Amino acid sequence: MLLSRSISKKFLDKTIVSFNIITVLETLKLNVLWRCVMKGFIILLMCGAIVALCSANVCATDHCGDVSGVWSANDNPHNITCEIRVPQGATLTIEPGCYVNFLGHYKLVVDTSATLIAVGNPTDSIIFTAADTITGWHGIRFYSADSSSGLSYCRIEYGRPVSSYEDLDGGGIYCSNSSPTISNNNISNNSTGYYGYGCGGGISCYSSSPTISGNTISHNSAGTYSEGGGIYCYQSSPAITNNTISDNYAASGGGILCDSSSPLISNNLISDNHTTFSISGGGGIGCWNSAPIIIDNVITRNEAWGWESSGGGIYSSQSNSVIFRNTISHNTATWGGGISIGYGSIILNSISLVIGNIIHHNSAGVGAGILCAENTDNFLANNVISDNDGSSGDGVYCWDSSPTVTNCVIWPNRIRFQGESFPVFAYCDIQGGWPGEGNIDVDPLFRDAENGDFHLMASACGYPYDSPCIDAGDPTLLDSLLGCAWGLGELRSDMGAYGGDAYPVGIEEPNEPTRPIAYSMPQNYPNPFNSSTEIRYFLPARSVGGKPTDLPTYDVRLEIYNLLGQRIEILFEGRRQHGEHSVTWDARNYSSGIYFYKLVAGNKVFTKRMTLLK
Repeated sequence: MLLSRSISKKFLDKTIVSFNIITVLETLKLNVLWRCVMKGFIILLMCGAIVALCSANVCATDHCGDVSGVWSANDNPHNITCEIRVPQGATLTIEPGCYVNFLGHYKLVVDTSATLIAVGNPTDSIIFTAADTITGWHGIRFYSADSSSGLSYCRIEYGRPVSSYEDLDGGGIYCSNSSPTISNNNISNNSTGYYGYGCGGGISCYSSSPTISGNTISHNSAGTYSEGGGIYCYQSSPAITNNTISDNYAASGGGILCDSSSPLISNNLISDNHTTFSISGGGGIGCWNSAPIIIDNVITRNEAWGWESSGGGIYSSQSNSVIFRNTISHNTATWGGGISIGYGSIILNSISLVIGNIIHHNSAGVGAGILCAENTDNFLANNVISDNDGSSGDGVYCWDSSPTVTNCVIWPNRIRFQGESFPVFAYCDIQGGWPGEGNIDVDPLFRDAENGDFHLMASACGYPYDSPCIDAGDPTLLDSLLGCAWGLGELRSDMGAYGGDAYPVGIEEPNEPTRPIAYSMPQNYPNPFNSSTEIRYFLPARSVGGKPTDLPTYDVRLEIYNLLGQRIEILFEGRRQHGEHSVTWDARNYSSGIYFYKLVAGNKVFTKRMTLLK
């Protein structure tokens, strides 16, 4: 019994010892594990702190003074702590994904012969912004920069220049003697307006020819007394193409303002822009002393606000404007809801060409569709002017102006004039009628005007009626193309925006003429053209007893005339044999506008119109 107890006690002691050892070991393991957990937790805390510190710009890349080389997204954010400058002859490349954050009211200057290449991509843009969005930053400034400079797929926002003279202009981008490529950017929420002055809320150009293409330019504003909410250009020739320009504000030129400039404004959507001054012009586009080419744009829902406002869609004063193949609708002004030409001009005899446009559902107190004022030489052809709403001259209003109007459909709208006005209307369909050769007063039978389709009905195109405007236009002109999407008559030009000799968007001229090769002169090609165009004509073989002779020749003269009827060039004068002939007209020394080419061959005379667009 004692022996048994002794053994049990020894066993229990060993068990207790073993248990204590295990407990100690387990405790040691837990301590080690706890230490590992704590160490990991501390590491996580340290990482979090590092991230927090980096978020607080401790890990940012700071820039101040002269800059060049390459900026990478790996070094984001790029904080701008003072004015930065790409010095003369240097290059700064900013890669996709970079975040450029201006910590104060500083600018990015691209100096003489310097190059800035900031090219993002559709999925990884470059951002130029301000830490303080109220104060903003001073924008990107190109001063005689290298023409290879470019901004593409960037977001440029909260630029607000505050300075003096021209440094007030260009909220987002300013170009002086520079021609960078500005494409596919979002340029928004920029403004000028130091003490109410500063032009070009989004972009401002002085003596520059930048390419501005594919951008969204929106919610920018110019100063209370300044111009060009979206874009401003002075003594410049920018190419402004394929942009969306919307919701911008300025005293004049809510979307675009051109002063003493020759811009190409093509294929843009220009909408919902506004002027904010009671004496203003150009809700969508405003032009002074300029020669713009405004072609193939949609200009809609713009407003020129104020009791003396003019040109809800387009305002052209003292300018030789070409306004070609645009849709101009639902714009508003006091004078000239769709287009105002010449109002307020002190220089007479400026010429604006308004051709192939659809001008509908605009509103104004005077001249809801088109206002022509203080200007004697406007030329309007092949426009549709329809359903504009105004108390005086809801279609066309002439005030001390004598435009020539041909091949237009003004229905349902009317004409009014006052003062020293002697307009000439010919081959037009005008509601209520109007004196003039070839004018008619009958429903034009648009296909679906309510939904914006102003093509003419034609039974050959599946419609129940043939429009009376088919083959009713100027008999000296032929429709440049035949088909349901364009001209419908073979004998002479149609009235309206789809007739005449101006080629429609997206339709190419046939390679071969469709007219008989017998005393014929097809339309020049290309038309419209830039710099040069080819003029062809055909002389028939004379016949004797029903058979062609082999030796017919003709006295031929091919001449060029300007819009004033002045002969400016003789392309050929001499004898030609029968057959096909062609002459190329080099028009590099002539300005944009409408010209006529005249062929005199034997006892036959042919005249056609062509359009030079530079």
